[in-house]
Amino acid sequence: MNKKPIIIDTDPGVDDALALITAFAAENLDIKLLTSVGGNVKLERTTLNLLHLTEIFGKDIPVAIGGTSESKYKISDASNVHGECGLGRYGYTRVNRKPIKDDAVSAIYDTLKNSEQKVTIVGIGPETNISELLLKHPDSKQYIEEIVLMGGSNLGRGNVTDYAEFNIRFDVESAMNVLHSSVKKVYVPMEMGHEAFLDMQDMERIKNTNKVGEMVSTMSEEYRDQHVRNGVATHDSCAIAYVIDKSIFKTKKAKMIIDMTSEERIGCTVCDYQSNAPNVEICLDINKSKFKNLIFKSIENLS
Repeated sequence: MNKKPIIIDTDPGVDDALALITAFAAENLDIKLLTSVGGNVKLERTTLNLLHLTEIFGKDIPVAIGGTSESKYKISDASNVHGECGLGRYGYTRVNRKPIKDDAVSAIYDTLKNSEQKVTIVGIGPETNISELLLKHPDSKQYIEEIVLMGGSNLGRGNVTDYAEFNIRFDVESAMNVLHSSVKKVYVPMEMGHEAFLDMQDMERIKNTNKVGEMVSTMSEEYRDQHVRNGVATHDSCAIAYVIDKSIFKTKKAKMIIDMTSEERIGCTVCDYQSNAPNVEICLDINKSKFKNLIFKSIENLS
């Protein structure tokens, strides 16, 4: 099988952990690098969570420490949603694995240059590292197949304000830098994770699958999105699912801007699907049955 080379930039995070489990189980992905970014919780903790997940699942994938937003518009982390450690009620005592010496941006750049194929970058956290890569190494674009981003809303709604989604709003300047770059970009907006949420019956099935399912269940017990009251939103897993199997989604090209016209609207993504000059591709619909089957199979196959 010709595997797709990818780099995952992430801020684990309950939904990030499920996304990583889905990626670890995917037979068609070659995960070349994992990079941490500050977001859901502080950078030190997201890095430890990432190292822990590679350790317990026996994945010999390099982990590089990234950055965290220094934006003047920066908002607080989402530890109120993901728990102080970032993984909900799931806990661990120690991590034996260490990150590599290179920082995330250097590691991404080297990985891109040394890959025999163009690489897909999957961003499931704030876009701090990806923005810095494109600014510091503009030639990196020639090595990138596409950047798949979990972020924004196709309806101009938010989950940290009335208008702004967390990943965009946490580091809005970086999000704008990436949006304005010429590299191909696919956005998986928060609505996908709301539409394809895991209901209580799904979570019961997951819990009873195996030890991985028990872990996912423990992490998710108190994880709730304001748009999903009776289940578990799957934002970041949707971005990974897109990379694994694009047929799960329907997409459309659009001209996207990030609204900065008022303090209230900072970080709002506005999408024009009639534009003659589209700059992104956006996921508009998801096959919920195919998506859920992918999640179930991933948990079943990863032990």
